[in-house]
Amino acid sequence: MGTSFPGNAQEGDFVLRLDFLPNRLFRYSGSRWIKVEDDVRSALTPGTGSTQMDGFINNTGTFTADDNTTATSRQSLSDALKPRED
Repeated sequence: MGTSFPGNAQEGDFVLRLDFLPNRLFRYSGSRWIKVEDDVRSALTPGTGSTQMDGFINNTGTFTADDNTTATSRQSLSDALKPRED
């Protein structure tokens, strides 16, 4: 693991890049590095993960509108997406 690809890679070698967010696993295929997977697993306890998705879905922050009203950033889809007639 590291923040750069090793210079002396052999066919089938793996490297975990820590400078990607989320961390990214690559495999060397003879002439280039191929992405295998991203570390997007999150903790089972809500709000304890460290991925960007955890920060978006479990957002507990608030925001202040131009008229100085405060609202929570987290909304249910039924509140955010209202059906409209055509």
